[in-house]
Amino acid sequence: MKPTAGEVLVNGSPLSQYDESAWFKQISYITQHPYIFAGTVSENIAIGAGRDVSRADIEQAAEKAGLASVVAQLEQGLDTMVGEGGRGLSGGEKQRLALARAFLKQPVIILFDEPTVGLDLHTERVLQHSIATLAKSATMITVAHRLYTIQRADNILYMDHGVLLDSGRHDELLERLPQYAEMVDIQRKGGLS
Repeated sequence: MKPTAGEVLVNGSPLSQYDESAWFKQISYITQHPYIFAGTVSENIAIGAGRDVSRADIEQAAEKAGLASVVAQLEQGLDTMVGEGGRGLSGGEKQRLALARAFLKQPVIILFDEPTVGLDLHTERVLQHSIATLAKSATMITVAHRLYTIQRADNILYMDHGVLLDSGRHDELLERLPQYAEMVDIQRKGGLS
């Protein structure tokens, strides 16, 4: 979609000047419910690579995404079939599979939409570790309501009803934005998930 006002710049050039297919090759998008196709775990990891990948590449991506221990428990490992929509996999396993896709694709931008919603604390920590590893080589843009997901971000944009109220690091926003401090307080007391 084209902006209705202003422009989006990428490396100083308007996004509209980029070839759409080349642009999408540089991006991964991971939602809170990533789509898994009917096929093997290996095929599902390799599907978004955009290039020929080896079995070793797939295994390495699974390892980096925290999926290797799950795969090791499957009777046929990476060759285990999963159903359409990820039947047979937990929510955390689907998220790790989506992260493995990103490790394999090696995008420059990764968009996360509530990547840890509904996950147990252990799985969330595994995902956070993998996400931190991905952040070393890609720009991460995360939409989140949970403080734990974003508190270590380089820049947090605090929005209310579609309006940007402030931006900065976690500690900066705590000091100068009462709404942010209130949200943090409520979450620490267990009022929001």
